[in-house]
Amino acid sequence: MDSAVRDELRMLRARAYGPSPDIEGDPTALHRLHALEAEERAAQAAEVVTAGPHETPAAAPGMPPAQPPLPPLTAMAASRLAAARLTAPVVVAAGAPPASAAPVVVAAGRPPASASPVRMPPRRWFLSRGLGMLWVASLVAVAAVATGTTFAAGWIAPIAVHVESRQIATLTPEPGFIWPDQLFGSAQSGALGFSFRGVTIMRAPRGMVSFGVDAPCLIAVATAQLQDEGAGIDGPIYSGCGAGSFPATLQFLIDPSSPAELRSTLPVGSAVQFVLDGDRLGVFSDAR
Repeated sequence: MDSAVRDELRMLRARAYGPSPDIEGDPTALHRLHALEAEERAAQAAEVVTAGPHETPAAAPGMPPAQPPLPPLTAMAASRLAAARLTAPVVVAAGAPPASAAPVVVAAGRPPASASPVRMPPRRWFLSRGLGMLWVASLVAVAAVATGTTFAAGWIAPIAVHVESRQIATLTPEPGFIWPDQLFGSAQSGALGFSFRGVTIMRAPRGMVSFGVDAPCLIAVATAQLQDEGAGIDGPIYSGCGAGSFPATLQFLIDPSSPAELRSTLPVGSAVQFVLDGDRLGVFSDAR
């Protein structure tokens, strides 16, 4: 074995038995190590036979001087070598039975080298059909409860704002209307008068019960009650005021004391409503 081969053997042994062994991951280097060690053992045996037990064989002519024999393996080195051999690939001829694993020699106080960790595939969890149905039902129940709670918190019972009524007339201001100041004080700016079937409807900036708040108001009274300037009003007076975007509105039931002209147009017991729309007045009735 020449010096180059011995240097190669020392390098391979350093990789196998040194402080940072890494030859287990290099099958080619591991196989080369085994081959060189076998060659070395065969050469040493031949030298012992030819040179005797206490003689060092002389180098052949033209060859470098023979190197002293390598020291025997320590227990730790033997353990690492055994572990490396276990992890080395094994080539089996076709049809030959597999060889049994060789025992591992472990030095006292040192655990055997473990193989590389094996990655286990992620575990999958499956629900049975019954559990899956229960899970879906629980999700549906939770969604229903959440929807019901939200609906209950935001739901308002509807109230009908409009009744079944029909518009029967649209009134415009009377051109010769005279404000009855003997009854309601001096005429106010923007006062208008409308007439409908014996009823006078007046528009004023303030109503009888508006407490000084400026808002369009309507006042309705029988026209016959306004003809006698010296007499008071002997009959009902109706009023209603607007507020914000809500228009001024007044309504009342037609009874036997209502003007005869009104009773001839609408039946007793029906309701009539007056709705202010700027300078016009809409008339509605619920009579069928």
